[in-house]
Amino acid sequence: MKKIFLFTVLCLVGGTAFAQKKNVSRANNELKQEKPNYEEARLLLKEARENPETQNDAKTWGESAEGEDAIFLQNDQKRITNQSYDDAAMYKALEDEYAYLQQALYLDSLPNAKNKISPKYSKRIIGRIHDRHLSFWDAAVISYKNKDYKKAYEMWNTYLTIPEKYGISEEKQKQLEESGKIDSTYIFGRYYAALAAYISKDYDLAIPALNKAKENDYDLLTIYQCLNELYTNQKDSVNMFAISQEAVERLGITKDTENFLLQMINIYIANDQINEALAYLDKVIAANPRAEYYKVKGRLYEEIANEAEAMACFEKALELNPKMADVWSEMGRIYYNKAYEESLDINKIKDDNAYKKAREERIFPLYRKALPYYEKAYELDPTNADCIFALKGIYYTLGMEDKLKSLEGK
Repeated sequence: MKKIFLFTVLCLVGGTAFAQKKNVSRANNELKQEKPNYEEARLLLKEARENPETQNDAKTWGESAEGEDAIFLQNDQKRITNQSYDDAAMYKALEDEYAYLQQALYLDSLPNAKNKISPKYSKRIIGRIHDRHLSFWDAAVISYKNKDYKKAYEMWNTYLTIPEKYGISEEKQKQLEESGKIDSTYIFGRYYAALAAYISKDYDLAIPALNKAKENDYDLLTIYQCLNELYTNQKDSVNMFAISQEAVERLGITKDTENFLLQMINIYIANDQINEALAYLDKVIAANPRAEYYKVKGRLYEEIANEAEAMACFEKALELNPKMADVWSEMGRIYYNKAYEESLDINKIKDDNAYKKAREERIFPLYRKALPYYEKAYELDPTNADCIFALKGIYYTLGMEDKLKSLEGK
């Protein structure tokens, strides 16, 4: 009974394998019909791919690729002749075909029962991959136009990886050799794949893609700007600084790279590296001497208690734009703060006459120096609360009652 049972099982297994191989043949025949039933062929091939007896047969996957190729070509022909077609179905078939071809190639490259590698279909499979190579570019462009940016990235990425995995066709190689040129589509493909990933906001895709794209020299400014934005959004100051520095080194110091330098300056300031910030700010000013940059430079010199350089920078800012109320106020504040520091020392004097004399000699002159700057700032911006507060203090100290009354209620 055991022998009979075992024989029955073997027959069932063998019958199943035969049935699945028959399914592959039936699907192949269906695809050759004048009006093939693609869904029926797909179903037969799906059963064969899922069956343990046929799923490790390269032919199963090769025929599955043929089925998807037929669907792709049918829609592609409609596209070329301006007929209505389903682009989603067409490029889904292209993707599946490529996946099936890769699996077929893998299985065809495995050792046989005698532990020898004797590929039957590999050359034909690689030929088919070469045939469909350019279709991935078309798929990427259409996906990009349809604003399916992640799919566009995937399609361009496949276009780029096919030559890395399977080389290029003999025809393509001959064309390149005859022209003596490189294939620029790979440069553009790398660039547009990176942009598609960036627009999709998938940082895990975008950052590596953009870093890969900057290995070429095509539109580097855009690439660096995209990377800088992504690192900024991630609050990654280390990479923000590194990418800004690299952008300046590769592109030079121009108005276009100004923001990268400003990014580096802000990071230096945040880390209290004022001298380093000043050094880079000088580079920005050399490329684009704006009043705002001299104002920032003046404030940085204030940070390191170099009032003389600060005043020189503020004066330069006002040469470029005399209507900057905050710069006039900054210049007044330098003298106002000096007066405050003097007052701390003078307040220690116990003798009334000595105290009064010290104020007149040490504080009043500083207030008089601060006054015209604050008054100009107030003229330009009568809403500046800090300026109004300082003017009230100065007017009161110097006994300028009429002017003090003019600021009442403000």
